[in-house]
Amino acid sequence: MQVRNRHAPGRRRRRIQGPQIQVRILMNTQTIESVLVDALVQLQADPCAMPWSERLEVAQLLADSLTADNADEAELALVHLLACDPKWEVRCEIADLLLAVPDSDFSELAAQLSRDSNSYVQQAAQRALNRRRQIAKRNGRTRQTVDEITRQLESIEERHGKRTAQTTMRVCDRFVQVVVGGMVHDLRSILTHLGSNCDTLMEQVGRRKRESRKVQADLEVFERTLRDMELFTQPIPEDRHRERLADVVTAAIEMASNNVRRSGFSLDSVSLQVDVPESLTAEITRHRIVVSLANVIENAYEAFKVSDRKLRAGEIMVRGRQVDDQAEIHVSDSGMGMTAEEFVGRSMFVPGRRNKSKKNSTGYGLANAARAVAAHGGSLTLDSQEDEGTTVTMTLPMNRYNGETP
Repeated sequence: MQVRNRHAPGRRRRRIQGPQIQVRILMNTQTIESVLVDALVQLQADPCAMPWSERLEVAQLLADSLTADNADEAELALVHLLACDPKWEVRCEIADLLLAVPDSDFSELAAQLSRDSNSYVQQAAQRALNRRRQIAKRNGRTRQTVDEITRQLESIEERHGKRTAQTTMRVCDRFVQVVVGGMVHDLRSILTHLGSNCDTLMEQVGRRKRESRKVQADLEVFERTLRDMELFTQPIPEDRHRERLADVVTAAIEMASNNVRRSGFSLDSVSLQVDVPESLTAEITRHRIVVSLANVIENAYEAFKVSDRKLRAGEIMVRGRQVDDQAEIHVSDSGMGMTAEEFVGRSMFVPGRRNKSKKNSTGYGLANAARAVAAHGGSLTLDSQEDEGTTVTMTLPMNRYNGETP
C-alpha cells in the first residue's frame, strides 16, 4: 500500500512504497459503507485495534465518501475518532478532509486540529479554515451581485417601463447563453480526449479498481454537467399547449423516481402523496416543465439520504392549486432542510453551484428549472428550515404568457 510522506516545509511531497500487507478495507467484497461501519466498531473498542497504516486507509476512504455523499453518523464518528489518532499522519489526513465535514462538526474539529502538536496537522487545519472563509466571502459577493442586478432592473423598470426592463433582461440572458455555449464547446473537446486517455489508463491499472472507478465517476459527473450547461444555453421552445397539471406531475414523479432508483436507492421508505386537481391546467411546453418539476422532486427524495444506498423514512407532498389566474405546484419534503448558508446559495438559482450532498449534482438543475419556469411567465421559489424540510413552489400562468422567450 502507499503511505503519504510529508517532508519539511518547502520540499515536495512524494509517495513512498510501504509494507506489502493485506489491507482488509480495500477488498472488493465489501462496500464502502460496510467497511467504515466495521472500522468504527473496532476503533470504538480500541483506538489502536487496527495498524496505523490501515487507520490511514480508513481516513483516506472517509475523504472519498464525505466528498461524494452526505456524512452519516458512522462517518462523522470515525472522523472524530481519527482526529485524535496517535499518529500525526492519520490526523493530518482528517485535517485535509475538513472541507467536506458538515458545518455542525467543522468548527469543533478545526479548532481541535489547528491546535495539534504537529505542525503539518496545524497547517492542514488552517488551510481548511481559510478555504471556508473564502467560500463564505464568495457566497456573500454573489448575493450582493444578484441583489445589485435586481435593483438595477427595478430601476430600469421604474424609469423606462416594464417592457424595457424585460428587453434588458433578455439581452443579458442571451449574452450568458453565448458565453456559456462557447465554454461548453471547449470543455467538451477536453472531455473527449480526457475520456479516451482515461479508458486506456484504466485498462493498465486494473489492480487499482477503486481509484479507477473514482476517475470514471468523476468523468460521468463532468459529462452530466456539460449536458446541463448546454440545456441552460438553449432557448426555451415557444410551442405551448394546454396541459392538465395532474398529468404533468405524474410524468415528473415517474422521471424523478427512475433517476433516484438508477442511483441505487430504494424508495420504499419515503411516502409520496399527490393532491393536484384534475381541472388545473396551464399552457406550457410540456417536456421542459416535466423535467423542471422532476428535478425538484428528485431533490426532495435525496433530502432523506443517509448513505450512498439508503434513504431514511420521510414524506413528500405534491400539491396543486389555482390562485387567481395562476397555477401553483408545491413540492414539500420533511427531509434535512438547509442551513442558512446553503439556503442563500441555492435560493438565488445561480447556475454552477453544486450541491455537495448530492454525488451527481451539476449545479444547473434548479437554475435550469427556474429559467424554464420564468420563460413561461412564472416563478420558482424556495423555502427551507434546517432539520425540518424544504418546500419548492412553482407558479405558472394558466393562460399563455405573451412575453418573449428568454
